[in-house]
Amino acid sequence: MAILLGLVVVVSPPPVAASSDLPPGSEDDLARLYYRLLLENTRFQESTWNEDEGSYGVENWDVVGTLGNAVLLKFGTYDETIAGVDKETLRDHTVRSIAKAVARNRFVDPEQGTWGARVYWDATMEAYLADAAHLMWDELDATTRENVLTMIRGEATYLADVGADPTDPSREGGTTNGLAGGYLRDTKMEEMGARTMMLSAADAYLPGDPDAPRWREWLDRWTLNMAGLPVADQVNPTPISGTPVSEWNTAHNIFDTYTSENHDTWNGMYQQSASAYPGRNIPRYLLTGRPIPPSQLTPPNNDELTDVLNRLGTRAGVPVEHMIADRQHLYGRSLLPLTYRATVTGDRMAARAERMLAEHLVPYVAAPPVGRLVKFGQGTQYETEARAELAYAYLLHYWRHRLAGDVRPVSEREYFRLASGVSDFGEVPGHVAHQTEHALAIPVSKPGYAKFVYLPNHDDWFVNPASKSPSFLPSVATPDSFTVRTYTKTRDGVDATASVVRRGTSYAGFTTLPDGSVVYATTGTGEDEGYLRLFNLSIPGIPGLDGDRTFTTASGQVTLPRDDLGNGGTQTLTFPATTVRHLRMVGVQAQSQWGYSMYEFEAYGPDSDVNLALAKPATASSFYGEASTPDKAVDGDPTTRWANSADERPTMRAWWAVDLGAEVEVARVRIRWQEDAWPLNYRIEGSVDGETWTTLATVPRWTTLDGDWLNVDGRAGFVIKGSTNPIGVAPEAVALSHGPAAGAAGMVVRGYPAQTPDETARLARQPQPSGGPSTLRAALNGEYLSLFNLSDDPIDKAALTVPQEGATRTLYRGVQRLTPDGLTYTVSLPAASAAVEPPRFTLTSSRRVSGLTVEVADSHTVVIHHEGSERAVVRLTSLATGERRTVSVAPGEVTTVGFAKGVRTPTTDLARGRLTYPGSPLPAGMTDPDLAVDGDPDTAWRPGGPDRSLVVNLAGRHRVRAVTPVWTSGSVPPYTVETSVDGVTWQGWTPGAEAHYLAIRVPSWRPSHASLAELRVTGE
Repeated sequence: MAILLGLVVVVSPPPVAASSDLPPGSEDDLARLYYRLLLENTRFQESTWNEDEGSYGVENWDVVGTLGNAVLLKFGTYDETIAGVDKETLRDHTVRSIAKAVARNRFVDPEQGTWGARVYWDATMEAYLADAAHLMWDELDATTRENVLTMIRGEATYLADVGADPTDPSREGGTTNGLAGGYLRDTKMEEMGARTMMLSAADAYLPGDPDAPRWREWLDRWTLNMAGLPVADQVNPTPISGTPVSEWNTAHNIFDTYTSENHDTWNGMYQQSASAYPGRNIPRYLLTGRPIPPSQLTPPNNDELTDVLNRLGTRAGVPVEHMIADRQHLYGRSLLPLTYRATVTGDRMAARAERMLAEHLVPYVAAPPVGRLVKFGQGTQYETEARAELAYAYLLHYWRHRLAGDVRPVSEREYFRLASGVSDFGEVPGHVAHQTEHALAIPVSKPGYAKFVYLPNHDDWFVNPASKSPSFLPSVATPDSFTVRTYTKTRDGVDATASVVRRGTSYAGFTTLPDGSVVYATTGTGEDEGYLRLFNLSIPGIPGLDGDRTFTTASGQVTLPRDDLGNGGTQTLTFPATTVRHLRMVGVQAQSQWGYSMYEFEAYGPDSDVNLALAKPATASSFYGEASTPDKAVDGDPTTRWANSADERPTMRAWWAVDLGAEVEVARVRIRWQEDAWPLNYRIEGSVDGETWTTLATVPRWTTLDGDWLNVDGRAGFVIKGSTNPIGVAPEAVALSHGPAAGAAGMVVRGYPAQTPDETARLARQPQPSGGPSTLRAALNGEYLSLFNLSDDPIDKAALTVPQEGATRTLYRGVQRLTPDGLTYTVSLPAASAAVEPPRFTLTSSRRVSGLTVEVADSHTVVIHHEGSERAVVRLTSLATGERRTVSVAPGEVTTVGFAKGVRTPTTDLARGRLTYPGSPLPAGMTDPDLAVDGDPDTAWRPGGPDRSLVVNLAGRHRVRAVTPVWTSGSVPPYTVETSVDGVTWQGWTPGAEAHYLAIRVPSWRPSHASLAELRVTGE
């Protein structure tokens, strides 16, 4: 027995498996690919070798890459020409690094240790190292082996001893808030997951230790609370490791829409943590041949969290990062969660997403810097961890037959079909996802990130929506109001969204449509309306990344190569020599929430290297404390900087100016921006008097084009009506109305996924709706009608002309008068609102009849008013079901036509199509609770056992007037109805009670009982 850091450490036998007795397995095609990528990444790993230390970097975590080394050494066919190092050298470096690292671990050397004994994030790195050691076990010396066991036992025992109540913050580095967790601003999902890795290492490698039961208990508890959601978990009786989910659950780590936040924004990489941690843990059990704990196989709510990732999925298989910037395109860190879902749970959607990502990884890794698994971020902090996770992905595939076996992925087309739909993640998360088979669109209302994200073709390498990148709206600054209306096929007969933003007296609207197209309408909210930031890189093998962008309009075509302006770092802007005394940087749009910060601003005359701005007087719109005053940008010190104030940063606007002391000729400026605080869009202006300013250079460097349509690379088309500004294009940006806000005051843009320039030109010629007040904007994309009220006054019964050709008329919900050229459609819209009207019916007559007014009440009811002079015989066809009715209407008659097929939409039923609980894994015998609110009478929720509950999220607080359960044939089981406003505290329902959640409780049940076919909830 030994004493270590105040812990009692029991020396137990060696681990249950060593590298010489690895369980059998086999490579599949993805395992072979991952092995190849590990080989290609080995040159980077070797670049971290320190010959003087005799190790890869330890304290900076380079050493965790030894897990990738160990996989290369113990599996597959090693190729030193790819790896750049011979196998024996790699073996030597791996063994020496493991020995060096564990010897310096604080559990091994409490006095002189330099790392470890800290949960965040040392324990994670300890686990990677422990796995590398066990793969290399028979090549480690006895001292190193014992040190590895000491490290594992020490960390796991600490975690079990302190449980959820650590008393030494210095040992933590972060907090889980005990077992309560947290979901606002920063989910505690990852903090809980981090505690599982060394617990699972001890559980797998030291099963005979006296502390093993405690390690397993805390492994289960932390894992099963990672995605804790009380409203779902408290009604989930599924036993995991012998205890119901409802008893395990104490944490609240995700929103009730199964989404999460980190750093106060959506962050898909953090949501993937729910799968990443069990994906890291399971290989230990495969390595040792031990049974995998059930908690690692079926963590609660994992299916639903994955569904959200798919709803936000891209063609690279990863979710879009449309808020936070420093997790975008970190492909090497996004793989393992998909591998876990595919190989462990058998998820065919994840299997497709994994393959889409694998297809991107090959050219991604081959691109400069060659061999890197994580690019486009600051530093290399994620690189060796990505290498370790790639090694885990290899092992999961290698031992897949002990998991879900060979999983057949859905096709890419089927993936996006199944992922399609609309999800409103709630007011605090502040975004709505509309996934379609052809594009992804996301209205973002999160303060400081206001934008209308559009990814045609699900392409995460085309439009760049990350962080503060504007999208359609010219600025992400928080608007005065932002309203989003969502439509779902189950409730409304269509998947769509309709949004309106107000900034002062200016408005902009955005609709997203089921065919993947969008509409943007504006009264002019700012300079450069219809702004889209583009990627422009050269990565052969990734479609569209060939180093330039081609822009086609009616007036011609221009191809612009990448120029790197607007990407931070040191930027030099040249312009014709101009005589000025004053220079000014005007920030239009910052890249991040940190605003603008310059280390140095330099100015030069033609053919001169003399810095004219050095030590000259400087001023600014604001500054961030005395350490960041304007003069710091011209003091010649590369370590000091000017930064604008925290109060000014949310506006995205700022200026900084320097007085050169006299009139001089200036031909270029050089700016060195701070690493995380630079502008995407800014101007350099000059003045002789400090009063009248002239633009000398802009970023982006715009090229103006004429015309009313724009096609970008054949990857997207935009039709622009009502703008008096030209179109602006740059290597990495588009402004569909390039110029002042006033020039976009009447603009309506229709956006489409991949199409040829000829197709965009054809769409530009299509007639569009007209009429009504100037504040009413409308657009037809195909037959989908988008309507906008861009004002603070309601629109009441405005007449909108909707052009249609031929004898058949397409009908929309509401009132429309048939005309020879289409419809006169009656529009009523609340102030500052938008709507989407899908085509509901077609009306065909054998001969043209005048005087018909048709009111479509819903998908089942059409009322025809005949004010003409001749009998009309018309055929109505439901576009939702194909059901037809032929009716004869006499002059002066009002005829109501009913349709029976399909679900009636839209509905006022508060429950239809809403989220339900419990989530995964469902208890034995229970069918999906969604089946009670899907509007289909042929599907039903079956409780499957006693003391079962169904909870429906009513998507906000409502006064519930009536609850109508509709049961299938058979004896109705006893049940009660309860309501809750917080999902935790419940009471019996009474008419008029306020509720956010409503539950059907079934205390006793037998197989002969009826199932719940439909739950109808009526509000007041």
